Amino acid sequence: MKKITLIALLLALTWQVNAQTNEIPNLVKNEFKIDAAYLLGLAFKVEFERLINDQSSLGIVALGNPNSDPAYGYQLLGFYRLYFGKEYASGFFLEGNFGITGAKNYTVPGVGLAIGQKFVTKSNVTLDVFIGLGRVFEIDRYRYYAPSIYPRVGVCIGKRF
Repeated sequence: MKKITLIALLLALTWQVNAQTNEIPNLVKNEFKIDAAYLLGLAFKVEFERLINDQSSLGIVALGNPNSDPAYGYQLLGFYRLYFGKEYASGFFLEGNFGITGAKNYTVPGVGLAIGQKFVTKSNVTLDVFIGLGRVFEIDRYRYYAPSIYPRVGVCIGKRF
């Protein structure tokens, strides 16, 4: 009986030590990113992501395109990502987002999903590649101006700090 108790105690301690290694390092909880594809189109998209733990994060996105079609003027999004990679908050991810899309003639809320892949170097440089769609609400009210869906695509380069 003492051997079984000792083995159970050692396994519990080993599990506890292993669980503590998944905690986020103090200096790399944040990421700031710009979208390289949008820069080529004379628009801007910046993202800030806060890592919650090794499998999830929260973020915000600001997108502006002053020279574009009036249907896509600006977008402000909040997102939640769930990571499935072996490394800390990287690899394949699923994203849910909620935000506001607008232009001169309308402002509509929407909700969407995306999938993607995050790569992180040893020096904490990040590359996110993702694709998805969102659906806007109140489209009947603005059917002549607003698109019924919004794209959620990107090739973002950033830095963890």
